[in-house]
Amino acid sequence: GEIDIMENIGREGPNTVHGTVHYGLDGPQHQYFESGITLSTPKTSTPSYIASLGSLNETFHTYAVERLPGVIRWYIDDIEYSSITEEEMKPYHWSFDEEFYFIFNLAVGGNWPGNPLDEASSDGDATVF
Repeated sequence: GEIDIMENIGREGPNTVHGTVHYGLDGPQHQYFESGITLSTPKTSTPSYIASLGSLNETFHTYAVERLPGVIRWYIDDIEYSSITEEEMKPYHWSFDEEFYFIFNLAVGGNWPGNPLDEASSDGDATVF
């Protein structure tokens, strides 16, 4: 399994963040659960929303995943915005109670977001504390 703590897709703008788990087998058996949240937008927007946390690209935010036996929860600035349970993943194997490695990955482009519109979109800084 793979847990993505924070994913930001540039074409969605600077205020949407996603958390994802990948599971199942490779290829056509690959499964995933993804849930996103948009900051500072009306409640009628999709995905869910949290008002007044500030833009993702203008202020610092804390992203977290809480991994407990049989459940994973995603947070931004101590506010839970998504969760998945072992029961919800059945009939697939719940591999998320096993030991994991932490990998920090800053990716540009790919199947989900597509290629950047121009080279300027990859010019920036990432600060990790």
